[in-house]
Amino acid sequence: MVTQEEINALLEKITQHKDTHPNLMAMWEHYLKLKVDAVNSCYKSCNEILSEIERGNQDDPSAESLIALTMIARAIRGNTA
Repeated sequence: MVTQEEINALLEKITQHKDTHPNLMAMWEHYLKLKVDAVNSCYKSCNEILSEIERGNQDDPSAESLIALTMIARAIRGNTA
C-alpha cells in the first residue's frame, strides 16, 4: 500500500518538472488526484458498510445480487471499466 508520504513525495517530484513538462505533469497530477479520491471514497464506503454490519443492519446479499447491482451502477455512471 502506498502511504500518504509517498504520494506527497511523488507530487513534489511532479512539481519539480512542471516548468519543463507542464502538460505531462498536469495530466499526472490530475490523474493521481482522481485515484487518491477514488481510494478515499472506497475506504469510506467500506467503513460505512462495516459499521452497518456491526450494528446488525446489513444482510449478506447473494453474489448474483452484488453482480447485478454493480452492473446497474456502472450503467448509470456510463463506466464499463
